[in-house]
Amino acid sequence: MILKSNTLTFMAGLAAGMIFSTSAASADTFGPMDTSGFVEIFGSYSDAVEDNSSGADDNYTGGGGGGRVNFWLNDSHTVQIDGNLNFFRNDPDNDTEHAVEMVVHSGWRDPERGYIGGFGGLISYGYTGSDSRDSNQWIAGGEGAVYLDMITVFAQAGFMDTFNSDEAESFEDTYFVQGGVRYFASSNLKLEASGGFLSGDQYGDTPVDMPFWRAEAEYKPEDFRVSWFAAYEGYSEDEDGHEHTNHTVMGGVRIHFGQDTLLSFDRSGASQVFLNSRMLLMADDQ
Repeated sequence: MILKSNTLTFMAGLAAGMIFSTSAASADTFGPMDTSGFVEIFGSYSDAVEDNSSGADDNYTGGGGGGRVNFWLNDSHTVQIDGNLNFFRNDPDNDTEHAVEMVVHSGWRDPERGYIGGFGGLISYGYTGSDSRDSNQWIAGGEGAVYLDMITVFAQAGFMDTFNSDEAESFEDTYFVQGGVRYFASSNLKLEASGGFLSGDQYGDTPVDMPFWRAEAEYKPEDFRVSWFAAYEGYSEDEDGHEHTNHTVMGGVRIHFGQDTLLSFDRSGASQVFLNSRMLLMADDQ
């Protein structure tokens, strides 16, 4: 099994533009809920371009699904559990690859001020086709968020390493940092921009640095449990003699429970984030 891990730090978190009015925020009230979260399903298309003389260009179609659930242990502490499946098909090589992740977040939370806590979890990667193999990876780190009226600023830093892997072809001894901003144009319209950096060893002993970025818009009609989202994300991987950039567009639906608006979900629900295992999987494939 191939497991992802790398080493270093850097962070990028940028703002979403203020295009719409912020007047709808005051209608929300925030407070502990017994349970809240969402389930989702999405599809994606990726284009990876080599930045060196080889000129290789791969296309990926994919998708996935999963969900998050948040529990309030008391008036100031929460636990969030994430479970996700990501998969894609490498069109030129006719290979199918997938990643299954389970992550637990826990920390102190005030729905009017912010959150600070930690996370840990496991990711399992599977590769089929011409190069069949598997890998496992553990992750751990710290995270936090600050709530500012209609804006949320969040950050996360952590470490990844492999275990029980058939081949040393994944990220090992990897540090990462990411951060971003969510802007709520209304209680049910979210614009998000984030970015980060990871660095470590790939394929056993090859140093690699990789900045990554993401932008997402999500809308949920009032008094409706289903939201729609669209996102763009990418990364640029730099290792010895090999550079490539990946661009992905995706869209899907989420079914929410336990919170009435996207803004209240952000402040009182399962809103902690983690690295995109699909990105790690594609970076290892290229």
